[in-house]
Amino acid sequence: MEFHFAAWRKAMLHYGIDLAPEDYYPLEGTNLYELAKKLFALYKLNGCDEKELVNNKEKYYLDTNTFVLYPG
Repeated sequence: MEFHFAAWRKAMLHYGIDLAPEDYYPLEGTNLYELAKKLFALYKLNGCDEKELVNNKEKYYLDTNTFVLYPG
């Protein structure tokens, strides 16, 4: 899921963190808010807002990707 990783990575840049693939991929499939908490703990970002991170990640994901709807 490279597109999700790219969105998480961009969202983490807001906190000055260049998210490493080896830190993200073991957490793939985790609930978004739980994943945000784990990333903040991993990078020792205390007091950060998980909701803000998740919202930014989702925005970057939707802004960056195109989705094709098929008839039927």
